[in-house]
Amino acid sequence: MAVETRSFPQGSAHCTQFGLSVAALFRLYHRPLLRWLRQHMATPADADDVAQEAWIRLLGYEGSSSIQSPKSMIYRVAANLLCDEARRRKSRRQSDHDSLSEESLELTSSAPDVERIVESADAYMAVRRQIDALPPKCRQIFLLSRVHGMSNAQIAAHCSISIKTVEKHLSNALAALIANKAALVDGF
Repeated sequence: MAVETRSFPQGSAHCTQFGLSVAALFRLYHRPLLRWLRQHMATPADADDVAQEAWIRLLGYEGSSSIQSPKSMIYRVAANLLCDEARRRKSRRQSDHDSLSEESLELTSSAPDVERIVESADAYMAVRRQIDALPPKCRQIFLLSRVHGMSNAQIAAHCSISIKTVEKHLSNALAALIANKAALVDGF
């Protein structure tokens, strides 16, 4: 298939004696091209980028005398770049991405901060001291129940005491810890 080409007249604004002058085209069509691109692009910066790329591509035709309509050529190159950009954005699903701002760059962690860790360690030590202050048998039964997860019947069998005695020791341990709870809360 033969492509018909005709030379543009040498006296035209975009032509020199050596063929196409991209500099002359730029002076004539850059602003109108930018206006047209800004109507079709999401941001002015995107339009500027596409226009720049179009002019760079047109530089490949510098000095050519076979372009039928240089104005049409620059707009066709820009339109093709618009299509390419639209395809790229669609493939990246750019519209699904959030832009990053300085505020959103602040990283947060689900890990507790150092102050919270120290407070927790202090609270643990306070509870531990209260448990250690319980009478030995009461402390043993409380730890078997709460730490080791033994049932009252298992504790009774383990310590060779009745289930009622286990219940009494657990009740006394809890009462002592609850009585000291106010001191813990006020201290933190």
